[in-house]
Amino acid sequence: MNLYELYIKERENLDVIKTDKGFIIYRIDFPDCMINDYFVMKEYRQSGHGYFLADQVFEICKQAGVKTVYCMTDDRANGVALSKHTIENYGFELASIAGPLSTYKLEVAEWEKL
Repeated sequence: MNLYELYIKERENLDVIKTDKGFIIYRIDFPDCMINDYFVMKEYRQSGHGYFLADQVFEICKQAGVKTVYCMTDDRANGVALSKHTIENYGFELASIAGPLSTYKLEVAEWEKL
């Protein structure tokens, strides 16, 4: 683990899945999971690698008995339109909007059907 991974695990109890192309950060708070952040290097975007990372989280959630996975977008972030498109295309549905923050959810059972 690098220092940042150690820091977020110790401070925030977040887990990281990383590859040489990107990473995804999440936390399981049974019976739910929140994807806190993800990043894919520019040259690998729109190649399916973000979906690959999300699939890894969903597989962990399935094994742990997690029912629902959530993620959020912030309208103030760069590239938020592409993020929203990717999240919705993956299968997440908009659950709520609070100011610039949009929360999405996807049931693990629904993910298994995709």
